[in-house]
Amino acid sequence: MASESFQTVAVSVDHSVGTLTLNRPDKLNAFTAAMVDEGLAALRHLVERDDVRAILITGAGHGFCAGADLDELKLVLAQDDTALARRLVDVARSWARHIAAAPPLAVHLLKHAVYLSERATLDEMLDYELEAQLACFRSEDAREGLDAFFAKRTPHFHGR
Repeated sequence: MASESFQTVAVSVDHSVGTLTLNRPDKLNAFTAAMVDEGLAALRHLVERDDVRAILITGAGHGFCAGADLDELKLVLAQDDTALARRLVDVARSWARHIAAAPPLAVHLLKHAVYLSERATLDEMLDYELEAQLACFRSEDAREGLDAFFAKRTPHFHGR
């Protein structure tokens, strides 16, 4: 899948690293419905590739992402576009299910890292990242994830 097939995102793979670039630099990569659709399609493509071992999400230009495109949001609200609203809710639910299926301990530590990053230095964040990864590697959930992988079954995480 070449990046030319998308209008609002670009996709590339180099040395087993997939890169998804939000590509609306003139709007500081503000999200639109089209970007959500294209971004999810691009992520699915990268996840399904055997040669991709990691995925980097970045933004073109000076900003990563300004959030929702307010011009599009105003149009949606003015038109009372229930189909678009329903689609956005469906996408949000899909991501929520994905996060809910993840190991609770890892999700908890990730959320804590986001909150911590508001006030921590880079060195403090690197220390926290090491502690969090070690906690995840030593957890019962890590063992369950490996067992489930080798047994080719869905893991059942308990946050321990």
